[in-house]
Amino acid sequence: MFSDNLRLAREAYKDFVSIPAVEEPWMKFAPVRDRGNNKEERLELRSIIQTIDDKGRRNLQVVDAFLNHGYTMAEIAAFLGCHPTNISKIVKKTVRVENSCQGV
Repeated sequence: MFSDNLRLAREAYKDFVSIPAVEEPWMKFAPVRDRGNNKEERLELRSIIQTIDDKGRRNLQVVDAFLNHGYTMAEIAAFLGCHPTNISKIVKKTVRVENSCQGV
């Protein structure tokens, strides 16, 4: 709550939402392609995601394709024959595990 006074609360809220965020949290997951890489220059998915039987290795390869090679979750999902939501969960879980292992 910004204030008990409605006018002051509205002013405080306007000030609050007008402050630009220093770093948007999702930007750390932005595909490389959005950072200037060209689609034609990236490796093919089949050369990045080589293991689908070993779940742990596959998940690391999925994250690599998404974070380092600029593939979208939809592209990875189409390649693996699953829904993009599954890829989102893999990325979120794998990044969380890697960060906890690094003490982040």
